[in-house]
Order: sequence, then C-alpha cells, then structure tokens
Amino acid sequence: MDVHSPRDAERRTYIVFGFENRHQLGTAINPQTLFLDNGSLWPTGTAFGEFDTALLNLYYEQYMLDGKFGVRVGKFLPFSVYDYFSLKNPKASFNDFSFSLTPAIAWATWGMGITAYVKPTKQTYINFGIHDTNAGPQRGIETFFKEREYFTVVDAGYNSRFSFGKVNIHAMFWHTDAREKAGTPTGRGVTIAGEQQIGFILPFLRYAYQDGQAAALEHFVSGGLGFKEVFGRANDLIGIGVGWGQPANKDLFITNQKSVEAFYRVHLSKELSVTTGITYIRDPPLNLTEDEVAVFSIRGRFEM
Repeated sequence: MDVHSPRDAERRTYIVFGFENRHQLGTAINPQTLFLDNGSLWPTGTAFGEFDTALLNLYYEQYMLDGKFGVRVGKFLPFSVYDYFSLKNPKASFNDFSFSLTPAIAWATWGMGITAYVKPTKQTYINFGIHDTNAGPQRGIETFFKEREYFTVVDAGYNSRFSFGKVNIHAMFWHTDAREKAGTPTGRGVTIAGEQQIGFILPFLRYAYQDGQAAALEHFVSGGLGFKEVFGRANDLIGIGVGWGQPANKDLFITNQKSVEAFYRVHLSKELSVTTGITYIRDPPLNLTEDEVAVFSIRGRFEM
C-alpha cells in the first residue's frame, strides 16, 4: 500500500508505480471479508483481501515553490493522501477498519485521481482532490472520463513539532456522487481528528459524521494511545484503540457497534516485523446470535 504523504516530501518530483497480488492461504475466508461472518458493520482485517496481480499505483507527483505547492495525477488510493493518522497503515499498525479507514467515510478505491497540495504557512496545509468512484485494483482509468462519478475532498490541517513531540490536527470534508450502475447513494461528511505525541506516547482522538448512506456509519468516534519504542526497542509499537459507531441505516440496524483493538508490533530484525492483535466487538449489528465477538490476528511483514 502506498503511504507516501505530501507533507513528508523531500524531493521535487516522483514517478511511482506498484503491483500487488493478494491471495488466501489455507482458508476459504480471507481476513477482509471475515466481518460478514462475525456480524461486524465494518471489516476487521483491512488490506488483507484477495485479488490477482494488479497495478495499484501509477502516478506522477510534482512539487514547486520550495514545497509549498504540489500535485499528484494518476492511479492511486485516496486513503493514502487524506485524513492523516500516524497509525493508519493496516499492514503495520491498527488493522480494524474503524481505525485505519473510518467507516463513516465513503472512500473511493484505487483509481484515477487528481490531488493538489498547498502549504500556506510552515505549519498548515490544504489537500484537495477529485477521484474516480468506479475504479478498482484491476481496472484502468477509463471510468474517470466515461462514468464521471466522483469522490471529492478537501482536507486542511495543522502539522508541527514541539520539544515534547509532534502534533497534527485536521478537518476533512468529502462528497461522493451516487453511482448509477453500482446502485449506491450520494453522501457527504466531515471528519475531525487530532494526535499529539508526548515523549513515547501518542494519544489520538477522531470524530466522523456522514450525511447520507454512502458509508456504513452516520456517527463515529474513536480514540486511543500508541506506545512507541517499547522496552527501548526503536521500532516496536503497541496500540490500543476504542471505537463507537452509529449505523447510517437506522431502519435496518437498531444497535450501535462498539469495538476495541489492541496490537503489539515486534521487529525481529530491521527487515522483519511480526504484529499480534485482538479486536473485540460489542453488539455487532449483523450478528443475530452473539452480543460479543473477538477476532485474533497475527501479521508478518518483510521489507527491504
């Protein structure tokens, strides 16, 4: 998954491409669709689905005016650009959809998009863009021009560093068109989030609201803590998060879902990490027999 952010750009020009192949090993249910069996309103295994080899990213990125303005054009995942959160990478941090993608946002998937980045001051930034809602990992960019159904977004924030740690506070406003062929409605919403590192501890708090039923939730609140450099190990990380979500379709779902996720990422070497975790779900609206569900996970990651 592409997790490059314009705020961290050091060079002026990027040409980025990436392929992925995701497949199951010894199971008929992949982690990303397991939530359909346990009754959760959102996936408990983000980024661990299944598809054949696909070109996920192919884009051009250019920065100008000493990094005060930038633009990205091509195929990429909007989630990788907007709604900044230090622990949002589901392959290395929180894996539950509620902490990585926020289920009150009707995100577009990999597809043609255009995003621009403006930095009015040293500490402030504005990202805004338009993205194809009918694309996908194994689809091209033609639907951006033919279907003309878009996910549009403005994301503005404050990003700075103090002697005791870095801080990010931002608000994201989004709108998605109704998709005629897919039969999904229009929607719009706002997300307000903040995090403040204090030494090795990273508290965070997030709120999201959606007007419509394009996403699963109308209201969502989450918060938690990240603990960095666990036991003095530079790259080890512990995360604990609590979330509450109110379904957008109240006629169909009458209970609000609560979730807790805890994980521990251990680096066995510079290249290899192993993350164990547990997600606890209270009152899963799609489960008619159980009031409580627990999902255990173990993830391995090797990168050069």
